[in-house]
Amino acid sequence: MFEPGKKVVCIKSHRKGYFKRSKVYTVKDTMVGGCKHFHILLDLGINLDNRRTTCPKCEVVFGEEVLWCDATCFLPYDDSPSDITVEDILSGDLVMSESIGSFVFIK
Repeated sequence: MFEPGKKVVCIKSHRKGYFKRSKVYTVKDTMVGGCKHFHILLDLGINLDNRRTTCPKCEVVFGEEVLWCDATCFLPYDDSPSDITVEDILSGDLVMSESIGSFVFIK
């Protein structure tokens, strides 16, 4: 679902403002199994300048100088021609369908 080079849209802002809801980011790298609290992490190219990313619950270190972002704060973003907008995604009227790999409307 998340791959380097693909775009994602933020659905939940970072508490310190490193990433913001409704913004579109490009995935630079992914990490699976960072710790038991964060199963998938994304590198969006956000630099931390001589600091490291750690789990706030168990203090496992994910990496140096790169903010590894919790993937649950993002959804895949398809920028191909479509009637679906970022506003549609954020309104909660759409959900990701794992089986078909696209968004579907909830009625």
